[in-house]
Parts: sequence; C-alpha cells; structure tokens
Amino acid sequence: MKKLSVIVIFFVFMMSCSSTTDITEIYVSQNEVANANGSKDAPFSNISEAIKKANEIKSANTEAKVVINILPGTYRLSEAIKIPASLSGLTIKGAGASEVSIKGSQVLEAKWKTFSNNIFVTDIPAGLDFDQFLVNGKPQILARYPNYDESAQYWQGYAADAISKERVATWANPEGAIFNALHNGRWGGFHFEITGVNDDGTPVLSGGQQNNRGSKPHEEYRMVENVFEELDSAGEWFLDKKRNKLFYWPESISAINDLNLEVSVLKDLIQVVGTLENPVKDVTISGIKFENTTRTFMEDFEPLLRSDWTIYRGAVVFFEGTENCKVEHSEFTNLGGNVIMASKYNKGLEIKDNYIHDCGASAVSFVGDVSAVRSPALTYREFVPVAEMDTVSGPKGELYPRECLVDNNLIHRIGRVEKQTAGVQIAMAMDITVSRNSIYDVPRAGINIGDGTWGGHILEFNDVFNTVLETSDHGSFNSWGRDRFWHPNRSIMDSLTTANADMPKWDAIKRLLLEIIVFVAIMVGMLI
Repeated sequence: MKKLSVIVIFFVFMMSCSSTTDITEIYVSQNEVANANGSKDAPFSNISEAIKKANEIKSANTEAKVVINILPGTYRLSEAIKIPASLSGLTIKGAGASEVSIKGSQVLEAKWKTFSNNIFVTDIPAGLDFDQFLVNGKPQILARYPNYDESAQYWQGYAADAISKERVATWANPEGAIFNALHNGRWGGFHFEITGVNDDGTPVLSGGQQNNRGSKPHEEYRMVENVFEELDSAGEWFLDKKRNKLFYWPESISAINDLNLEVSVLKDLIQVVGTLENPVKDVTISGIKFENTTRTFMEDFEPLLRSDWTIYRGAVVFFEGTENCKVEHSEFTNLGGNVIMASKYNKGLEIKDNYIHDCGASAVSFVGDVSAVRSPALTYREFVPVAEMDTVSGPKGELYPRECLVDNNLIHRIGRVEKQTAGVQIAMAMDITVSRNSIYDVPRAGINIGDGTWGGHILEFNDVFNTVLETSDHGSFNSWGRDRFWHPNRSIMDSLTTANADMPKWDAIKRLLLEIIVFVAIMVGMLI
C-alpha cells in the first residue's frame, strides 16, 4: 500500500511539472524596447506581435499553453484580435482592468481654428471615418436635435418635429443624418440613415432593420443627429466626410489645442472563432478594460424567431465555435454595440466578475442559429402548417450555446443607443445559468429569453431593477416562448395544443428555473 502511495504521489508530481513546463509566458508593454522578443525583459510593444509569437509557439507545439501578459498601459488596436482554434489554450491576461486598457480608438492630432463664435474646426486625414469622438476620455455628443438632456426619458431628448420637412429644409445637406425613433408601440427602437429628400420635402430613409415587429416610427419619441446645422451647444461635434473637416463646440475654449482627442475606428476588439468540428478551446480573457468602439446599429440584423428582436450577430468580444472559454475580471465601457456574444455553437463559456456599463447595445448575448431549430418561424405572423411541422422534440442541429454561465457581473447603463437590448439576452440556447448579477438602468428588460428553445436555463440570485426606462410592455424579466406550435390567433393555438398536449414540450424540452431573484418593475414594465 505504501509503495502504491509513493507511485501516485510521483505521478501527480510529474503531471504538475509537465503542465508547468508547457506554459510559455509572453509579455507586452506600451514602452518600446530594442530587440523585443516577448520576454519579461524585452516585451513586445503591441498585442499583435504577441499573438504572432503565440501562433509560432503553437505551430511548433500544439499542446503548449501560452499566456500573454499585458503590462499596465493603453493599447490601441488597428484591427480586432483574432483567436482561431490553433490558439486553443491561450490566456490573455492584463495587469488589471484599472491598469490595462484595450481601445478601438486612435489618437487624433488637431490644429483648431475658429469657425464661429463657439465652433472650432480642424482638418483630419482623408478617409478617416468615425461616429465616436472623445475629449480627454469623455465621449462628446454628435450634433443633434433636440439637444442632449440626460434627464429626458427618451433618447436623452426627443421632439416630434425631428425630421419634419420644415426642419429638413433648414439643412444644407441632409444626406448622412441619422434618424432615431421608438417603435410605435415602444417595443424597442429604429434607426435610419437619411439618404436624400423627396419632392415634397420629406426625407428619404434607409434602415429600420433593428426590430422584428414592423411599425412606423413613433410620432413623438424621435431624435435626429449627425446634422451640421444642429451643432448648437457645448460638447457637440460634426464630421464633414467630404471635406475632411471636424467641427467642435468645446465645453471650454481655454487650452483647446492641449486636449487629448480620440476617435473610434473599430467595431470589435476580440474575435474567438472556431467551428463545430474544430472549436477554439480553453481561451481565457482576464484583467482588461475594453473601450471605445463604433456603433453598429446600421449593420445587417437578423430576426430571432418570432420575438420582437432582430440582432446584429457581432460584439466587441465575440465567441463562435468555442468550448470552455472565459471572460473574467474585466471592464467594458464606451462601446458602441453589443459587448459580449456567444454565437451559434458555444459550450461551457463563462462570463464572470465583469463590470459592463455605458455601452450601446446588449451586455451579454447567447444567440443560436436558426438551422438548429425544427420548423422555425421568424416573424410574428408566420406560421408553419401542422401538416408540415416537424414533431421531433429538441434541437435539429448543434449550432447553439449550451452549458454557459453568467456570474457575478455588474451591468448598468447599457442600451444607450439601441433600445431592443438587454443585460442578458438568450435565444435558441440551452442550459444557460445567470447567477448573482446586478442589472439596472436599462431601456428594456434586464434579462430577456426570446423563445422556448430549448430551456434548462437557471436564473438565480440576481438583482434586476430600474428597467424598461425607455420602452413599454416589458419587465425586469421578459420571455415570449413563441415556439413552433405558437399561432398569432389564440383560439387556433388552443385547438392545436388540445389536440396534441405534447406540443409545448417539443421545443421547451427542459424547464426554466427562477429562484431568489429581486425583480423590481418601474414605469410601464411588468414584474414577469
């Protein structure tokens, strides 16, 4: 017995030594050094060099574990960090979210000249395009009507005449203006680009793909931005793309040429992408602050079954085709669109101990692919005839998130741009646990489950309050459950389920557990 114990201890010791030996540390510093090789004494000066080195190490030894240590500083990306399956086992570890920042913005050098009493102008490089402008780290306001008012409930200021033909007539060039409006039922919002003017003086609109329940824009809750003539208050700015000029009304004209200026140029920062057959495994992202990406509301959106949602399948940190990855101990702020998304096949993703705030769209999203759904219907009025309906329970394919965890995150002031958003969004997924999170100050639901496919979710110990601040007909928690048997005519649906009592279990093959959750309804929201 003693001999066996010695053998076991020796085996454990050897395994420990082996795992330690296989870890390769790479270092990144914002300070450039001569002959950088990624060592602690000669760190790389940018993250892309570290990723290149990690690829070289993994090419030589596919079993190697690589840790990229990012030392304190600010790191601006020229393109998103891409992590394929060949980099499985990679850890990107910052010195802490208060010390390490990864930004999707670049520094802007300006030579300001007076344009009018309060407005200054500077030339910018040809072709530079951006929709986020920051001064000394603070986001400024794209020229808009009505003016920004933090205390206003909708759009931080709204006006029924935002795009009236009388107002449009005062603009020298309406093309490129952005029209924002709530859904007519306040079920989220719409965003349009003005591409011209009709003969009757009304604007030509392009867009509106951000909602799955079509309607005309709300007649009252409207706002327009990116219009030069509306640059009329401190903190506002306008980019003239044709003339390569930036106009700005500073909050103070003193030392205007000493301001630190940044403009957002990237829409995403990290993409962890594999496939079902060859997934990315065991990638950890930790101890980093992510900042300053562009808005994404004019990207392509896709409908999510028969919920009110359409969604842009992208995020600042994006996972697709992954297993056992983690995002932890990080901060996400001043980001233009979705923050973290698990798209299609993801297993065992953990999102823990993060701080997500002041971002444009949803904080955490789990979004499967419609190919995994049996007899899918995408719009509210669409219905698959019973004779054509697949009667097999459960998913048809594997392209959906499962067995994932969202734990101990602080989420607030998200949906600052898009209104069909949530702190945690779940659609076409199974066995997602949302635990011990605080979610508040959001325009719509804190937690949203778009459909019944395929259940098994656990919502526990969450504190969700001050929700539905800019929409209606929702609550701190919302779910539709419009599964394959669902019909917009309730009497028809009742007759279908009466004839086949197993229908409600075809998609919702597992139960949803809600326990010990504080849901506080406000405004016109509902508890559940």
